[in-house]
Amino acid sequence: MQQKKYDIVIVGAGLGGLSLAARLADSGLKILCLEKAKLASSKNFDGRTTGLLNNSIEILEKAGVWGFAQTSAEPMTRLTIVDDNNGKSEAVTVSFDPFDIGQDMFGVNISNMALKAALLKKVKAAKNITLRDVTQVRDLIHHKQEVELTLSNGDCVSASLCVAADGRMSPMRMMAGIEVKTLDYPQTAIVCVASHELPHEGESVEFYSASGPFTLVPFEGNQSSIVWVADKNDAKDLLEMKADKFADALTQKAENRFGAMKLVSTRQSFPLSALHAKNFAKDRMVLIAEAAHGLSPIGAQGLNLTLRDVDCLARLVEEAATAGKDLGGASLIEAYESKRKLDTFSRVVGVDALNRLVSNDNFVLGKLRQAGLQAVNRVTPLRKILMQQGMQPSFF
Repeated sequence: MQQKKYDIVIVGAGLGGLSLAARLADSGLKILCLEKAKLASSKNFDGRTTGLLNNSIEILEKAGVWGFAQTSAEPMTRLTIVDDNNGKSEAVTVSFDPFDIGQDMFGVNISNMALKAALLKKVKAAKNITLRDVTQVRDLIHHKQEVELTLSNGDCVSASLCVAADGRMSPMRMMAGIEVKTLDYPQTAIVCVASHELPHEGESVEFYSASGPFTLVPFEGNQSSIVWVADKNDAKDLLEMKADKFADALTQKAENRFGAMKLVSTRQSFPLSALHAKNFAKDRMVLIAEAAHGLSPIGAQGLNLTLRDVDCLARLVEEAATAGKDLGGASLIEAYESKRKLDTFSRVVGVDALNRLVSNDNFVLGKLRQAGLQAVNRVTPLRKILMQQGMQPSFF
């Protein structure tokens, strides 16, 4: 049995855990990052991409990662929403332009594979970070000055602070006894990448329908990332379609906006759900990413929330280290929880409300939704506020 002591142990080396490790790579702190899957970046693109807002790009720049990733990123320079009240009314179209709030783009769309590769490059080059593949953490013991983890191979490691970044089902959160509030929806999100005949010119387009939104997000070349939220039964049928039939369905659903479409990646599907942890910190442990909060893909908030977790925690850790304070002490973990809960809770509630507002077949509610969109289209200050809050909340 080997005993090793670190300043911080990060459990989970997905995009969240790796982002925190990269953000702290230049801190000089001794960091262990654990992952149950192989850490090598996959060479096979699976169709999953992430929309990164401008403040997320700034966080990745601060972490020294963006230089590795930016060549794979596609700018998002316009957002258009189309709502025809499920074919019962004339369509209402609203466009959002980042130039209205002094920005040249809302952010970028990048494949998860490319982002992970960039994060791994930074983390593997850091001498103060150790990456380890482990099957699981078998035991967790809290001491007065440290937390001790027993790994599946029998090794014991300890640290001043443990960070749980191990996903929605987070075994670390369960071991800590932290409860979560969950919301399940009768919908499935299908994600993939499709090529199309016409250029997207940086435009994201979101169509509202009774089963949920259908979204096109600009990707490399004449390609768009697709997020198709559908009723579970309809989603099952769509996933079982042959590629050419599914491509025809994409073209029709997109109202032929960019011409005929062709599937260029595998199709991934995810049952829609949301969660929010009752607490984000307990006994020298903090939760980040989907261990703390999980959202549906509507609104592209997931990883952007995670990166705000990462930057907040990293700043608190750096301040504590500089002042010679306890990295896992009550003052640090309580400050982290206080700073992050309002942002994350507001996003979970907001995305839930948006999904319920969009995903219905009620004519009256649809007309009210269209009236709201028309008001946003007419009132420039309101449109600017919505864009600013969508990109970066005022309390962050």
